[in-house]
Amino acid sequence: MAWAAEIQRRNADLSAAWLSGDVDRRMAHYGADSISNPDYQPRLYGPGSIARYYRVLASRQRVSAHARRTTEIIPLDDENALELGRFDLSYALLADGASHGHQGRYANLWRRQPDGALKLKAEVWGYFERIEDPASHSLGERETTGRAAPPGDPAVEAELGRLNILDAEAVKTHDVAAKIARYADDAVFMPYADTPKVGIDEIRTHLVRYTEQGRGVVFESVKVWNEGFEVLDGYVVEYPKFEVRWRNGADSGIVSGGGLRLLRRQANGALKMFGQIATHDHRA
Repeated sequence: MAWAAEIQRRNADLSAAWLSGDVDRRMAHYGADSISNPDYQPRLYGPGSIARYYRVLASRQRVSAHARRTTEIIPLDDENALELGRFDLSYALLADGASHGHQGRYANLWRRQPDGALKLKAEVWGYFERIEDPASHSLGERETTGRAAPPGDPAVEAELGRLNILDAEAVKTHDVAAKIARYADDAVFMPYADTPKVGIDEIRTHLVRYTEQGRGVVFESVKVWNEGFEVLDGYVVEYPKFEVRWRNGADSGIVSGGGLRLLRRQANGALKMFGQIATHDHRA
């Protein structure tokens, strides 16, 4: 199935909706069970919550330019495809008139609907750098819990649970080798506030540097879990969450976030990450 032309038509209309601030036009591209996870905003469940977020965002900023560039489309089965890409966004904050221009990365999970229309099941996006005012991109409300997907295969659920325990332990112990081992050789990793890393060599370089920068930080607790997953042919789409409580001398804090993971079943039966995009929540 050819995905590119239809995805590009929908992306063009989504960019037009960014420019006009027309949230109703935007929401025509979301499925009834869609989720959204922008940087700084905890995961949003359903079109109603997503629309409210974008209406609040439109009340805070006037967008002057928005463009997307698809870098890869990964067909998952006859009804689902994961699009990875980059975007440029320019806007002025209405509160003070300050202009901002950012580049960023995104992942869109597109799903064929019963009526044949292609709509978003999931979107995740964020910038290549930390922004000065993350509160401007958050509803600032208590995080809600939800399910990004219905309960799935219990065996896969248990397998993901074991992998997430290993992920948490690798963070807590600064075990960079264990982190790297989670990725396929041809994986794409889109870290928080950074450019995408393509292939295991770029991923290794990033994770080694990132882990070394965290030396001296004590991770008092690390939790990694998911709010649902979907098994699609040889892939698993996972909707992860994490929470880290850290201490560094007299300083301490909590970091939480989410994103999306695409895991691929290997020839030996193991699940390895083939695509990942990570986000951080804004915590007031």
